[in-house]
Amino acid sequence: MTVRVPSDIYEALRREAKARGISMNQYVAEVAATHLGMPESMPNVDSQEAIPA
Repeated sequence: MTVRVPSDIYEALRREAKARGISMNQYVAEVAATHLGMPESMPNVDSQEAIPA
């Protein structure tokens, strides 16, 4: 899937994923799952910080 977002949003996503030590793909998937009310659909990884709802 290709998603186009404004450069400022892209950079914010990149920084946040890097700060969490995960890929942008993983971070965006977690944000989407949380936003859609489906956080249980994401695999649990002990080293990751939960994303607040």
